[in-house]
Parts: sequence; C-alpha cells; structure tokens
Amino acid sequence: MADDIVRDGQGVSVVRIAALMACHNRVVSTTQSIRSLKAQAVPGVSLDLIVVDDGSSDGTAQAVHDLFPQATILAGDGNLFWCGGVRWAFQEAINRNYDFYFWLNDDTLLDQGALMRLLDVYRVVSRDACDATIVVGSTRDPKTGRFTYGGWSRYRKPTGLISWEKVPPDMERPLACDTMNGNIVLIPQSVVQRIGNLDAAFVHSMGDLDYGLRAIKSGCRVSIAPGYYGTCTANDQLGVHAGNQAPLLTQWKQLLGPKGFPIKAWGVFTYRHKGPLWFLAWLKPYILFWFKAISLPQKDQ
Repeated sequence: MADDIVRDGQGVSVVRIAALMACHNRVVSTTQSIRSLKAQAVPGVSLDLIVVDDGSSDGTAQAVHDLFPQATILAGDGNLFWCGGVRWAFQEAINRNYDFYFWLNDDTLLDQGALMRLLDVYRVVSRDACDATIVVGSTRDPKTGRFTYGGWSRYRKPTGLISWEKVPPDMERPLACDTMNGNIVLIPQSVVQRIGNLDAAFVHSMGDLDYGLRAIKSGCRVSIAPGYYGTCTANDQLGVHAGNQAPLLTQWKQLLGPKGFPIKAWGVFTYRHKGPLWFLAWLKPYILFWFKAISLPQKDQ
C-alpha cells in the first residue's frame, strides 16, 4: 500500500486507485467502458481516472470530460498506441503515489461489481501468498460468452522454444499464471515499486505481456481472478491467412507495424523471454509470413 495514507471525513483510511486508459478514435466504446467503470461502487475506495487520448479526431476527449469531469486527460499526437499511452498515464499515476493501478482497455466493459471482486481476490492472494501480486480479470466475448483475454502460462515446446498459452479462468478459485493481457489488470503499488512502468521498447503490443513476465522474474506473482470480469471482442488476426484480402505488401507492412511484430520490439521481447533459442523465435513470424505468402494465392501488389 502507499505510504501516504488518505483518510475520509471520519478518519477511516481510503484505498486510492488510479484507472489508466489509452484511447484513439473509439468514442463509442471508450465512453461505454468509462460508464462501466463509473458504475463500480466500492466502499472505502477513491477512484481516479487518467486517460491518454492519442490524437482522436472524433471528439473522444470531450466525451470523456463530459462523462467523467474529474478525469485527467492527457493529449497525445496519434503515435503513442496502447503501450505508449498507458505508459504515460501510468507514470502520471505513479507520480501521485496510488495504492493500486488499474489497467482498463477502452474496448472492454466491466461487469457490475468487477472492481470490488478484484480487490477481494487481491486481499486473499496477498494474505496467502505475496502482497506483490498482480490480479488479472478475464474477459469473455459479448456475443458467444467465450474466453477472450486474461492470463497466460509459460510452457516449453518440443523444439525447446519457450512459449505461452492463454489460460481461461477457473470459476471458483484464483489461478497462478506467468503474465497477462492488459484488458483488466489490478496492480498494487508493491509491484510498481519493484519493476516500475511499462517498458518504452514496446509501442502497442507485447508491453503488457512483458510487464507480467518481468514481475514474475522480480519475485512478484500474477494471479487470474476466478470467473469473468467484463466483455471484450477478440481482435482481428494479422498476417497472411485466407481471410486477409489486403495486398501482400500491405500485409507485410501490417506485420511489421506497431500492432504486429515490429522488428526491434519483438527482438527485445524474444531476447528477454524466449530462452537460449530466442533468435529462432524472433525469426519465426517473418519466415511464416513468407511461407504462407508462397502457399496462398495473393491479390496484385
């Protein structure tokens, strides 16, 4: 918990939480997500919102202000993406010394009571295991109810390469895991004191996974809270596949772009977390791209 204890008018200590969000031109989903956040009624909790609006042209910043006037809104230039935006919001919150930091994607809707349940899970796992524990809330598809985002666990492939697989939540008990997606994540200050902010090496993807993996390496824990905590539709698949109708060169640029496997960021991630054979893991998405490109018919370039 934070060293600077805040108390209410009756002298009762208040838990201070900073909700962190990055958004870009998704005013409808962003405001829906913030409404679901505002609906979280947790006794004894002071909830602030820090939003990085990354150069939106659809009125997102004004809509957020109208919906949550007390929110801190930081204006980006359109090139921050998820990691850059959340990292900026995270640093602003770290400077204010909160007890907890709550990552919430702008396309994720919280279930009623989700934040209270996450705090309850944290109290249990911190008492039984380690106070430096990240608590992950899993999401389901709003239409099918299927698991979409949450925790990941490490395993070693027959080739010797280290990889990870998504772990659906247990409906009754917390599950230990090795890292997480950044959709719904509750991070105590004790974790931040050990590993700090998201790494600037990552622009959009991989930063959340890297954060959880670094937390584990630093002696922290990551726990998947039981059940589901919100809804979020899975993102579209990048790269060469039968459903991608873009020209091959466009697909290649997408693969190397911020939302794919940028050469430098992917290199940092594989070097840190893929073991002695990291170089093979680094090459894999690029080799697979061209292998599939040869195998599948393509549109004109």
